[in-house]
Amino acid sequence: MNSVTGEEERLESVLPLVKKYGAAVVAISNDETGISQDPDVRFAVAKKIVERAADHGIPPATSSSIRW
Repeated sequence: MNSVTGEEERLESVLPLVKKYGAAVVAISNDETGISQDPDVRFAVAKKIVERAADHGIPPATSSSIRW
């Protein structure tokens, strides 16, 4: 299993593979600045990951998509 983060490079490289192969990944709520101690920032990063996954046609919490 692989992981996806809020880092742009990671989103762009991992999400197309998740969609193409139906791969399962773990979403980690960090971005280019690291893992924030602020829960609002971490929520914003998690929301970004979910939205970007949806842009690729990946629904949240299904057997072939991102695991929360």
